[in-house]
Amino acid sequence: MGETIFLKECYILGTNHYDALGCWKKLKIGVSLNLKYEEGKIYLYHSQDKIGYLSDEDAMGLIPYMKADQADIYNSCISYQDKEGRADENTRLKVVIRIKNKKNKKNNKKNNIKNIKNNIKNKKNNIKNKKNKKGKRKNNEREMASEMTER
Repeated sequence: MGETIFLKECYILGTNHYDALGCWKKLKIGVSLNLKYEEGKIYLYHSQDKIGYLSDEDAMGLIPYMKADQADIYNSCISYQDKEGRADENTRLKVVIRIKNKKNKKNNKKNNIKNIKNNIKNKKNNIKNKKNKKGKRKNNEREMASEMTER
């Protein structure tokens, strides 16, 4: 998962109404989930399976970031699973939500900028090399032409 900062742990609600029971065997503790903001709620997905949603109270602090298309700042995984799946649909599963560490993002941005600068330098060098080759070719042609006129 990389470095993250714990934000909250909360129940996944509405598991009867979505695909949680259909993919129950895959929903083990530690399995990553995706958060998506849809229809005024934050839904949790395992792969393509919508398994439930967060309560309005739990989602309240996340929604502004989700609306701003910043879901990638969060990291979430299953932290509790009722073994038999017999508990109430709103207490079968829990999710831990963490915030990804900004330091990693800053380092990635710095590396991306360095890569872009290196690519630009390489392209400039390639252009210079092509110009030098053209210049050498023209010089060779001039020398050959002057030799021919001298004969």
